[in-house]
Amino acid sequence: MAGNGSLKQKVYRQIFEKIIRNEFPIDEFLVEGRLAEMFGVSRAPVREALVELCNEKILRNIPRAGYQIVQLSQKELRDALQLRLILETGAVKLACGRLNHGSAVKLEAVRKELREIEDDEAVSLEDWMKTGALLHLTIGELSGNQLLSEKIRETLNLIRRGMVQIYLDQEYPKRQQPLLHEKILDAVIRGNKKLAVKLLRKDINTLKATLQEV
Repeated sequence: MAGNGSLKQKVYRQIFEKIIRNEFPIDEFLVEGRLAEMFGVSRAPVREALVELCNEKILRNIPRAGYQIVQLSQKELRDALQLRLILETGAVKLACGRLNHGSAVKLEAVRKELREIEDDEAVSLEDWMKTGALLHLTIGELSGNQLLSEKIRETLNLIRRGMVQIYLDQEYPKRQQPLLHEKILDAVIRGNKKLAVKLLRKDINTLKATLQEV
């Protein structure tokens, strides 16, 4: 049973990443049989992954046709960014109050990931968002609230998918190095709730400004 669950999650990630990378045309219907053949698995884990993607409103089920990618409006993206502010400011406060050796080790691992792109003066919006997501998901996990952490993950996925749709026929713009990410990390490690919240708000508002430029 656990093995089937793991397979479902693997298929889920594969489908989601293909959606994010625009490898499925926005108006294409995704069909269980074709996806099962594509990933070399039975229909069962594909069906379970598609149901989860529908629950997260990434796909919608069209009877007798298949599954269609849900297109997001700019208002929905703005709402998602507002939700991120609410969820993540709460998560970072909890994370700052639960620091221990284990959480410090996890945050240092994130620091290593952040520094892997430091040699570039600017990064693509896609890389900028992926790197930031690592930090924000880790903070959500360290909050100790599993439901809160999961909602942060869902909201980040929604925003990432929405930005992909916006730049469907364009190249991602270049962004300055995400220096705020490491500053947020340092504030959390020091347990400085006020500074961590301030920097986190600034980081999310930077993405909001990017959306307003389009």
